Amino acid sequence: MAKTAKIAPVKLNATEGNVAPGSVVQIKSGGPKMTVEGVADNLVLCVWHTDNGALAVHRFMPTTLNVVG
Repeated sequence: MAKTAKIAPVKLNATEGNVAPGSVVQIKSGGPKMTVEGVADNLVLCVWHTDNGALAVHRFMPTTLNVVG
């Protein structure tokens, strides 16, 4: 049986708390709500749907995100 890697939450900033897979975040400057898929190497992997319905994926620095849900 394969071992599942443990994903540790990352702290966004002093007031936001931790973000972990399943958290809903948004870039501080605005934009779509995104779902956190994972956290690795101090980067937050987010997925969201674009305006035309395509699935988008990108990694963000934790300092650029706010938890919104």
